[in-house]
Order: sequence, then C-alpha cells, then structure tokens
Amino acid sequence: RQEGITLERAASIQLDVLEAEYEAASTLMDAFKAYRVNSPDDAVRVMEQAIDVLKRDRKTRNRAAICQKQIAELLEERLGPYQERAFSYTLTAWMAKKGNDKSNKAKIPEYERLALEEEQRAREERPQVIEAWDSAASLSESDSPKLAKSCRLKCADLSAAHGDYQRAINLFEEAAEAAARDHLLRFSVQTYLFKAGICYLATQDMVAATRGVERYSVLYPSFTSESEYQLLLGLIDAYQYRDDKSFSGLLAEFEKTKKIDDWKKQ
Repeated sequence: RQEGITLERAASIQLDVLEAEYEAASTLMDAFKAYRVNSPDDAVRVMEQAIDVLKRDRKTRNRAAICQKQIAELLEERLGPYQERAFSYTLTAWMAKKGNDKSNKAKIPEYERLALEEEQRAREERPQVIEAWDSAASLSESDSPKLAKSCRLKCADLSAAHGDYQRAINLFEEAAEAAARDHLLRFSVQTYLFKAGICYLATQDMVAATRGVERYSVLYPSFTSESEYQLLLGLIDAYQYRDDKSFSGLLAEFEKTKKIDDWKKQ
C-alpha cells in the first residue's frame, strides 16, 4: 500500500505544481496497480481521478474508457467470492436434505441463512459493478465501438443476474440488432436473442415472452430455424401449463447438442 501512497503524492505534485496532467494520470494508473490487490477501494478512487483528467482531452478519452473498464473488472472480481460462497452453502444445504446424517440436517437452516447473507452481499455490490461497465461503454462509444459493445453485454449479463430483466432484454436486443447489420457478426444474433428470450422467461410473464419471441421471428426470420428458437417456444409452452417434467426434458434434450452455460440456468 505504501507504494500506492507514494505514487499518489507524486501525481499530486505533477498535477498541482507542474501542471503535467497526462503524466499525473499515468502516475495515478500506476497507483491503481499498486493498490489493486490489498486496497481495492483506494485503487478505484485513484483510477477515477485519472479518468477525470483523461476525459478533459478528446485525444485521451479512449484511454479513460480503458481505465473505466479496469475499474469495472476490479469491482466484478469482488463479486466472485460472494457468489461462490452462496452457491457452496446452497449446495451443502441441498446435499444435507438428501442425506441421512441427522447432524447435517440440523445444520440446514444455518447453511440456508449463510447462503442468503452471501447473496445479499452480492446484490448490494452488483449495481455498482453494472454502472461501472455502463460508464465504460459510454466513454468508449465514439472512439471504440467494439469496446463499447463488450461493456454493454457485461451490463446485460449482470443486469439479468441482478433481476433487472427488462434492462437486460433491451441490451441484448440492441446487440442483436447491431449484429444483424454486420455480416461478420450475424452468427451472434441467435445468441443475443436466446439470452433475451431467457430473460423474458425469468420475468414469468409468458404473454410478454410469447410476444417477444414472435417479434424475433418477424425481425430475424433466420432465427426460426435455430434450435434456440424452438427451445424458447417449448419452454414458454411448458411454463404456461406448469409442466415441470416437459420443461426439464426440453433442456436436457437441447444439451445433448448444445451446452447451456451457467448464466442461462440461473
């Protein structure tokens, strides 16, 4: 941490005494690296100072976007342990319910409480992470559309994990629309529409989900020939009829040919 403090002081001299803004920003970025492991809050603070300097000049605005991306990555890293522990406690509680060990069964309420606490910590941190990625997208929009796109997709994934399904749907649909206009990216349209469809399912509003998927079939006719489209229709139908067996069967059948990643299963 001492290295970070020293670098901060040097940046202050560069900025206030020498009026060397670009050099001060570079020093603050070095301070970010020094703070990153043991003092992440200080790392975010100094990088935000660097971004404020870099945003002043149109020529260094893209570098500010890259710095903002580094903040988002750091904040997202902090989410990981909360989510992993929540999953671990949930799994332990589930295994205890299935087992015959009475001493483990007695611990189930404690495991469930700990899982909820970890998930709550993740929920408290996640909005800050989402907004950090959103800021990175906004800063890179004009100079680096590719970076902006990747940041928006991060926002979409995290918004869905946070339960903000409508925001996620909007972002995935925007990504699909942009990909459809670029012949090099058209292969990814089905991925974005599938994710948007999964978010519709998560809202539990099957009327909206049906309308959404039908709209995709009109806007992107080629999507109707994809297995993802057929799966979405089947899942909507199974959900409407409360047919859990059919719902699980459709997912299992789909996974025989294509892997459903953890994000879509949440």
